[in-house]
Parts: sequence; C-alpha cells; structure tokens
Amino acid sequence: MTKPKEILSPGDYSNYRNIRAAGVLFIFLSVFLVLGGLALLFATPEPGQKAVPPAVAMGLTVAGLAGVIGGIAIRRANRRQTPLIYTVAVLFLLYFPIGTVVSVVVLRGLDRYLNSAAEVKSAASQPG
Repeated sequence: MTKPKEILSPGDYSNYRNIRAAGVLFIFLSVFLVLGGLALLFATPEPGQKAVPPAVAMGLTVAGLAGVIGGIAIRRANRRQTPLIYTVAVLFLLYFPIGTVVSVVVLRGLDRYLNSAAEVKSAASQPG
C-alpha cells in the first residue's frame, strides 16, 4: 500500500500533513466552543449580574458544532462539508495565537489539500 508521502510532492505532502493536523485542532477547539456555549446557555447569573443573551450562547454552540463537523470533513477530505470550516476559520482567527495560526493554515491550503487527498485516494484505489 502506497503512502501519501510516496505519492505527493514534498510541498504537497507538507500541506497535506498540516491541513490534517489543523483538522484535529479544529475539532479540539470547537469542542470548547460547544461546551462554553452550553455552559452560558444553562448558567444562572449571580444576583446583580446580567445574563448572557441566549442567542449569543446558541451562536457559540452552533459555531462549535460547525467546527466539529468541518474538522471531521477535513480529516475525511469531504468536499461537500468542508465549506463549514471556512466560516469557523474566520471565527477562530480571534482565538489568538493557536486559532489564528490554524485558521491561516486552513484558509491558505484547504483547496490544495482536497486535491492532494483526491490524488491519494485515486492512487490507493488503482491496482498494483
């Protein structure tokens, strides 16, 4: 069985590896958005403090779910679901410094990664 490193050029393989790692980080960071959004949604404010609007909490939760789904789509190289990651990547630009770096990597290299992943899949499906 051929490996992606054997199929792709060094630059494409580096991008392939970086985007796959960024997909894992998107899933990891998005879980925090989901948990934070749910905590804000169900938290009771202390006396004298203003409650977070439910729309903000739901927005964070939905953005986190989109990030998890987008991160899984990156790992699977699913072209239909990866547009979700563009939306979340723009939001993660505010997650300085890790989210910013991960978002820039994804925004710059996702299309090239999807082409490389298709090349790897086609090479793996060819006999011999």
